Amino acid sequence: MDKKRVMIVEDDLLNRTVFNDVLEGFGYATICCESAEQALSCIHEQKPDVILMDIQMEGISGLELMQCINKDKTLPFIPIFVVSRFTQDDIKKRAMEAGCLAYITKPFDNMEIVNTVEKLLNLPART
Repeated sequence: MDKKRVMIVEDDLLNRTVFNDVLEGFGYATICCESAEQALSCIHEQKPDVILMDIQMEGISGLELMQCINKDKTLPFIPIFVVSRFTQDDIKKRAMEAGCLAYITKPFDNMEIVNTVEKLLNLPART
């Protein structure tokens, strides 16, 4: 059976490395992108099963990236969740409106990341 693929979109190298190590340690294949622009350029080719992203990035923000992904009719439904330092309810609400299905605040527990990926992988298929 092929490994499920998680795209990590995070501009901070340390956070990206932690996400990568945790997810690979639980048997996931990871696709690391250091910007929203990089994620947009490789999402069609890489075909992730789930996307983990930060909101605050240089250039295109995580909110804008979610909107681009969800509007792209050539992509299948890809569950997206956010890991961010922002704890304000209005930011969380904006993320959910942009297409985020789960929101985790930093600092996070590694198992919270793994459990969220598992939950999102088990969502019913959307058409």
